[in-house]
Amino acid sequence: MIPIIAFVGEKKSGKTMMLEKVIGVLAGRGIKVGVVKHTGHGFRFDYPETDTHRLYAAGANMVAISGTGELGLYGKAGSEADPEAVRDLFFPPFDLVLAEGFKRSNLPKI
Repeated sequence: MIPIIAFVGEKKSGKTMMLEKVIGVLAGRGIKVGVVKHTGHGFRFDYPETDTHRLYAAGANMVAISGTGELGLYGKAGSEADPEAVRDLFFPPFDLVLAEGFKRSNLPKI
């Protein structure tokens, strides 16, 4: 099982900046790190008039885009997905998953 550690704190308290530094150190040591970011509001991953947006708007439940060395995934979750479910679906080749937020979860927290 891939471990998950959540970084929690108040809004604008430096969680993202701390994660950037931790990820840089871990990646520099060859550790494959995935991140699950929580948001308390809706978000835009894709923008109107892009092909992926058009396919999603047409009714696809999940749209992935693959480019040179990059991958993006956008889809319907039904309800808020917990970090464990996200890890199990999308991060199997990784060594560690870090979460930003999820303060109400049972994850180990920093």
